[in-house]
Amino acid sequence: MKYISKFFLAALGITAIFSACDKVADLPSYQLGSTPVLTSSVTAIAPLPTDSNSTVVVFSWTFPKYANDSATTKYVLEIDSSGRNFSKEATKTVIGPLNASFTAKEINNILLAFGFNYNVAYDVDVRVTSSYGNNNEQYKSNVLKLKMTPYVIPPKVAPPTTGKLFLVGDATQGGWNNPVPVPTQEFAKLDSVTYAGVFNIIGGNQYLMLPLNGDWGHKFSVASTSLPGLS
Repeated sequence: MKYISKFFLAALGITAIFSACDKVADLPSYQLGSTPVLTSSVTAIAPLPTDSNSTVVVFSWTFPKYANDSATTKYVLEIDSSGRNFSKEATKTVIGPLNASFTAKEINNILLAFGFNYNVAYDVDVRVTSSYGNNNEQYKSNVLKLKMTPYVIPPKVAPPTTGKLFLVGDATQGGWNNPVPVPTQEFAKLDSVTYAGVFNIIGGNQYLMLPLNGDWGHKFSVASTSLPGLS
């Protein structure tokens, strides 16, 4: 019985030695990718409001030669005001294709979010960052510099022709007295379509806006105080 046990242990040891000597196949190695090169269909963008739904620019880039299915490669296009090193960039992510297009409305929204003024040309930087789908092995492209000009978004209500706006009503400190006290009940004009003001409003009461102080002939107000959502 001892002999059989010793033989079994010896056989087990030989098996373990041979198993340990089995050669493991080399792990596959993949070549690193390359930095994409970015190009633009235009160098300046200054669309009109009527072009809002039209494509105004197409950005294209070269394939970074990753060792994967190209349809899964991730690209993040970055747009920012020049000189900020993309610290406040707007981004658009693309998976697979080697290009991205923007409508005038998309570009305009980005520019206005940067705080740009209407009808003023600004220097804008654009680049693309490529990577695998899990964000590994990122490569940043060259930086393109474009001129972009935001346009005025047509307001749903025509702005006052006087270029001024005043608040009146029993919700205000001056009540329905017209003319109203200025400057406490006068709006500040920020741009051609935007007016702003800070007022002490009395809750539960009403107000409207006048384009000409002291004149009831023209006013901005809701069509009916019974409309839902006003209270």
